[in-house]
Amino acid sequence: MHYGITQPPVGNVEVLISVYAPGQGTGGPDYTHGDSQEICIVQRGCLRITVNGENHDLRAGDSIEYRTSSTHAILNVGPETAEAVWIVTPPSTGVGRTVAIPPTA
Repeated sequence: MHYGITQPPVGNVEVLISVYAPGQGTGGPDYTHGDSQEICIVQRGCLRITVNGENHDLRAGDSIEYRTSSTHAILNVGPETAEAVWIVTPPSTGVGRTVAIPPTA
């Protein structure tokens, strides 16, 4: 599940929070979208991020950046829920992945 921190209309930077249950992921060996710079900072759990076929196991506090035109996939390989903050510039279009965070009272 992806939650948008930046609300429409999004300018030059998009910030998202993603939550992945154990075994859950997105993307795949042929997955790309646009040509943006994507930065991921893992907040909790363990995510395997595969970029151009190379695996990177990230834990809380670790980060990675890559172009979204590179093939990439994300998978929670840990036993607990994983959470990550994503910064994308310019924002990717047509990904259909964002749910706005509801306002709090």
